[in-house]
Amino acid sequence: MRGSATHVLAACFALCAFAVAVVAGLASGNEAMTILLRAVVALMLCYPVGLLVGSVCERVVERHMESYRSAHPADGRTMDGSASMVESRRDPEASSVSETRPA
Repeated sequence: MRGSATHVLAACFALCAFAVAVVAGLASGNEAMTILLRAVVALMLCYPVGLLVGSVCERVVERHMESYRSAHPADGRTMDGSASMVESRRDPEASSVSETRPA
């Protein structure tokens, strides 16, 4: 499903910001209401940042996959029609010989 990784990353950013804000507030000795208010603000500000980072990461992965697929098509040939490295290393006789198992 497209976009789900983006939302997961955004949620992770937001929850990490919330946790850091709570720990920092407790360490500084602030009141509970101040800690929670600042933590919720940090959560709300970091979710869009996570969406942005997640969408950039998703696009980078998609572009890399597209370039890899165009360079390595499923039939084993490259875009210029030459045989790929894997195909040129295969032994044509080895594929025709059936494998025998000991009894």
